[in-house]
Amino acid sequence: MIEIDGYLYLVEMKWWNDPLGKTEVAPHLVRVFNRGHAGGILISASGYTEPAILDCKEALTQKIVVLCELQEIVHLLENRGNLKDFLKSKINIAVMEKKPFARILS
Repeated sequence: MIEIDGYLYLVEMKWWNDPLGKTEVAPHLVRVFNRGHAGGILISASGYTEPAILDCKEALTQKIVVLCELQEIVHLLENRGNLKDFLKSKINIAVMEKKPFARILS
């Protein structure tokens, strides 16, 4: 778990070969929904299917759910970016635009 601006997020990393589908993201969503006031951040080494992204978008009506790709984090670290600022940007996009997955590679 991590804390960003006083809000807790349950973080999980998946090292699958194929994009994560609904079946693969569902357990993380269940854990997030069972954690009271916590949100969720899911990091995938292989991306996400559209149905998985749609499920996470629907979850945004009740919880903050953010999807990241490992490539984004690697790019951030290679460029000495700030992880907290990166995650805050992803969280803001999820909340404001109802987009749980928005690629940020700057």
